Amino acid sequence: MEQNHVFQKIGVVGGGTMGQGISQMLAAKGLDVLLVEHTTQKLDHAYDMIETNLDKQLEKWAITKAEKKLILSRITKVAHLAELGTCDMVIETISEDLDAKKAVFSQLDQVCPSNVILASNTSTLSLTELASSTKYPERVIGMHFIHPVSRVDLVEIIRGLKTSDTTFEETRRFVEEVADKKES
Repeated sequence: MEQNHVFQKIGVVGGGTMGQGISQMLAAKGLDVLLVEHTTQKLDHAYDMIETNLDKQLEKWAITKAEKKLILSRITKVAHLAELGTCDMVIETISEDLDAKKAVFSQLDQVCPSNVILASNTSTLSLTELASSTKYPERVIGMHFIHPVSRVDLVEIIRGLKTSDTTFEETRRFVEEVADKKES
C-alpha cells in the first residue's frame, strides 16, 4: 500500500492574479509556499500584491495584524524552479501558453522527485499534452482554482490520459484537506 503524501510545502509557479490568490490561500491555511516568478521584479510585485490584499482584509477586520504577519511568513520568494525540489506538490499558474507551460513542466520534472505531484491551474489546455513534456506523466494533473481563490471554495480536478489513480486520489485528498482547514 502506498503511503499518503503529507502536503506541507507547496510550490507555486507564477505570481500573477491566480498565483497570488493560491499562494495567499494556502499560506492562510497553514501551508508553506515557495512562490516563483521569472524575474525579481515580478516576484516582488506578486508578494507586494499579496500584502496589499491582506491589508485590505485587515482594514475590514477580516484578519488581525498577527494573522497577516503569519501568512506572509509562510510565503517564500524563490528565483529558480530548481528550488522547488523540496516541495510536496507544485502548482503551475503561468499564462495560458502551451509551449511555456510545457517548458515549466519539463524543468519541474528534472528538479522534483518522481513522487511529487505536478499540477497545472489551466482551464483550457490539454493535461495530456503538458504531461508529455515529462518523464513521469502519471504525476501530472490539473487543479483549476476559481477566481477569487480566497472566496470560492471550488477546485476543478482534471486528469490527463496518463494521470495515475494515486495522483488523482492524493490531489483530491489535498483539495479536501485544504478546504477543511481553518484559516490561521
